[in-house]
Amino acid sequence: MTEHELDKKVKLIANQNGKGMILEKLKEEAKELLEGLEKNDDENIIEEVADIMLLVLQLMVIEEDNTEKIQIELERKVNRTLLRMGIKEEM
Repeated sequence: MTEHELDKKVKLIANQNGKGMILEKLKEEAKELLEGLEKNDDENIIEEVADIMLLVLQLMVIEEDNTEKIQIELERKVNRTLLRMGIKEEM
């Protein structure tokens, strides 16, 4: 599946689900991820991470007006984490 095809499908799902349902599902999947982590169940962890990633992509479609703000915040958090870990960027 190409990135364009994936984006198109995620947009269809997001528009069908709506923000409220996406947020509720995120809460559900986060709980299931925590359960998988507690049990050290790799298969469950992978499945739940994929579910959460799909929901986050949907939320980004719904929050399209905030995409730039989300990207800026993500970059800030990545940089802060690298700094806290003492990792120097090699680019």
